[in-house]
Amino acid sequence: MKKESLFKSLIALSMLCFVLAACGDDEDKKANEWLVAGVPVEVGDVYLTQGIEGNNEGYSLIVTSTGISVFQTDDDTDDFKGDGHIFFLFLKNDITTPLKEGTYTFNSDGELPQSLFWGQLNTMVDDRYINAGLVKAGTVDVSKSGTSYTITYDLTLELDETEIAVTGYYSGNLKPAYFLF
Repeated sequence: MKKESLFKSLIALSMLCFVLAACGDDEDKKANEWLVAGVPVEVGDVYLTQGIEGNNEGYSLIVTSTGISVFQTDDDTDDFKGDGHIFFLFLKNDITTPLKEGTYTFNSDGELPQSLFWGQLNTMVDDRYINAGLVKAGTVDVSKSGTSYTITYDLTLELDETEIAVTGYYSGNLKPAYFLF
């Protein structure tokens, strides 16, 4: 009888440990969001497209807020519609390879081999783009596990001589898209 009681106690303790460990995992997950001047913005989707900006080739990382969707235009390119925010980040990178892991530091002259060459935050209202700031300084960190990317950014934007802090985190798959800018 004592062995059976001890066995049941061990089973109950094991189950309790399992439940507590599972709950701890949920609490450790970071939210896919960005902060614009301290105000949270929920990430909708994140897109990746190849492109050329001036003499620099690389990838455009496009982070959308909820409320923004993509549609295909008559010329088979993609565009956005809806109300919300869109953050364009042009990461200088060899486009013959997948997006490289590492830190992309803002450098508008494009001299660094791997840099954040250009970035812009737009607000969309009634399907119209409104410039909400250009990247002036900061970094974008990219890491990859399988097909999933983790993107973290800490940037300073400028709009009409006013600086705006934008930080963000995203973990998940990047959707391919074909945009003309």
